[in-house]
Amino acid sequence: MKNILLLLFILIGIQTSKAQSKLVFKDDNTIIGNHVAILEDKTKSLTVKDILNAKNFKPSDTETIILPLSEANFWLTFTIKNQSEYHKLLLMVENSSLDNSELYYKRNGILYFQKISNTKNFSARKYKHQHAIFDLNLSNGAEQTYYLKVNSSEQMFLPIYLGSDIKMSEFLNNHDIFWGVLIGILLVMILYNAFLYISTKDISYIYYVLYTLFTLLTQITLSGHSFKYIFSETPFLFHKALVIFPGLAGISGVIFIRLFLQSESRTPKLNHLFILSLLLYSSAVLLRILGFDLISYRLIDIAAIYTIVVIYVVAITITAQGYRPAKFFLIAWTGFFIGLIIFILKNSGLLPYNTFTNYSMQLGTALEVTLLSLALADRINILKKKKNNLKRKP
Repeated sequence: MKNILLLLFILIGIQTSKAQSKLVFKDDNTIIGNHVAILEDKTKSLTVKDILNAKNFKPSDTETIILPLSEANFWLTFTIKNQSEYHKLLLMVENSSLDNSELYYKRNGILYFQKISNTKNFSARKYKHQHAIFDLNLSNGAEQTYYLKVNSSEQMFLPIYLGSDIKMSEFLNNHDIFWGVLIGILLVMILYNAFLYISTKDISYIYYVLYTLFTLLTQITLSGHSFKYIFSETPFLFHKALVIFPGLAGISGVIFIRLFLQSESRTPKLNHLFILSLLLYSSAVLLRILGFDLISYRLIDIAAIYTIVVIYVVAITITAQGYRPAKFFLIAWTGFFIGLIIFILKNSGLLPYNTFTNYSMQLGTALEVTLLSLALADRINILKKKKNNLKRKP
């Protein structure tokens, strides 16, 4: 999924690079990406002393920093001047899949250091939140240059927020309310369709329930909520889940879509393309379990891109045959991709940052799951009508 986002970023366009600028903080939470410079340490050999004297940092040109999938360490530097009334400023890195994030700054000849690691139990964190949150210790009127070191076995998209402790707390509370609503919607869909399976005995509902369940687990794992509430004492399982849950969502989703679209009977040749999807997703899950993290991550994204293309080709083909449920299916999936595109445009600076654009991808997921449920119900009604018509014939 994250490589899909990266591809869309590239397709949208490359912005003009500019020199790193000092960020003057006055009041509201701010995304600082445009004020950051980046250095990649491919050998992982650079020390803090080397970084403090380094001259080869490259300025970022986007609000959301995008780093390549790599085993390298990445160093980010930025300078902040506090011109607000607040004495306590916080820095939040909104990416819960970072293996390690370390903040350094030098003041009066003393080097200060904070570290947050996903390899340690969640209880070890000062701030009990799934994202990395650092104290900047910057009083009003003061200015400081910081160095942030990050590494991960996943693709790194880094929205980095600067704010006062009060404003940041409000932001995170609103963030959690949104996620509570999203999780509630997905749970309702799971329970509703589980009851429908009990009443109809249609196996499509089982795979839809599994798809929705693993989609939910994928979302809360990518957001870090599963680390906070499920894997808090087993961080290694959280690390595995970052690929395993999307893989299981892909497998159950492909099986559900084949049943829903009746692709085996309606497009038998195209239906065979789904076999490769299942092999790719299964291989990614197995490789993650065996510890091949980078390969599994690349494979899960290859599987996702390939499967999306196949799904649209199959769905459009079946829609052209006049099969009404396929139209509902296309609408549902299109809703998700509209949300995804809005999210990309926001991160590219082409749309303003607000609650809607920030959570458009998750809203698209909720819309997709809801519309798929309605499409599935419509399909069942069509099948019932056909059965009733057959019974009435002499």
